[in-house]
Amino acid sequence: MKEEKEPGGAEGGGKRFAYAFYVTNNLLYYKDVMTKLLIFKLYTTYDRIVYLDTDQLILQSIDHLFDIPLTSISPVAAPRMHWSNLVPDITSTLLVIDLSEGLWNRIESRMSRLVVGEYDMDVINDEFRHQMVILPAKYCSINSVWEISTPPIFATVAPAADNATRLYEYYLREAVVAHFSALGKSWSFTREQAERLKPDAHPVFWELYGRWHGLKERACV
Repeated sequence: MKEEKEPGGAEGGGKRFAYAFYVTNNLLYYKDVMTKLLIFKLYTTYDRIVYLDTDQLILQSIDHLFDIPLTSISPVAAPRMHWSNLVPDITSTLLVIDLSEGLWNRIESRMSRLVVGEYDMDVINDEFRHQMVILPAKYCSINSVWEISTPPIFATVAPAADNATRLYEYYLREAVVAHFSALGKSWSFTREQAERLKPDAHPVFWELYGRWHGLKERACV
């Protein structure tokens, strides 16, 4: 967890923030291990957090998420789930939360009513569906975007270019966070393996795996 403080620090009244990273188990029923929702309990330490799932790659700075406007009515922001037909429906792979004791009590109460087959994303959507700030889909671009040859409908870059160019431009200039879902998680496949297993994918698909492993080699010593 990385803490960020405004000038002046806690003693000077500055807000305290955190990037929080957790691993959530993918079980059919995991009432007792739904650790992601415990980030709401961090209200005793932080005012706002930006949470990301670990199976993602940050492509552009997300520092500005600490400054987006949230309110007591809409204390949570999350990306639109672009692969869902439900509107509004968000993915919990990235969450911006203005923490408070009341918000934690609300989540804790909802967690006590979990049912079999319900996941953290279901809880967030059910609890905040009409009280969320919806972030653009580019904050959770699933890597299958580059597995096929057609750019996503929400891509706005290079509208007159061919599909392959548009997909590359979307990667370079628009996508903020990539989420590994197609093929498998970033730590399970190298770039070379991804290219061998998905030879018809856009080169960006393979590059995401290579980029993740390159960052891992530099950061994990």
